[in-house]
Amino acid sequence: MWDGWQNHVLHQNNRSSPVSIASDVVSGYVDWYHKVSHPYVHNPAHSTSSFDPQYTSHTSYYQDRVQRILNITRRIVDMGKEVALRDFPDDVYNAVESIQNLLEGRSSDG
Repeated sequence: MWDGWQNHVLHQNNRSSPVSIASDVVSGYVDWYHKVSHPYVHNPAHSTSSFDPQYTSHTSYYQDRVQRILNITRRIVDMGKEVALRDFPDDVYNAVESIQNLLEGRSSDG
């Protein structure tokens, strides 16, 4: 099984710095890791509607974040591109800034 193991190891030039805290990883990595490293064995004949293997403890956090982003963008999109950029350029900039803050895990007033 481990014959040629060196073919499965990253070359030194492709390695990055070790991660010491969870916030050092790429956004979404923890959810991905949970899905690929925590398999679920489930008998579909005995399934319940409450069982969702895609749901993690972070799901509601991300759903909330997406809803907050949609709340920020909806008003601007509804008014239309020309009106938003012509009459409310500061609002457009502030919306983009708020979305960036949310995506980077910082608080937003949006």
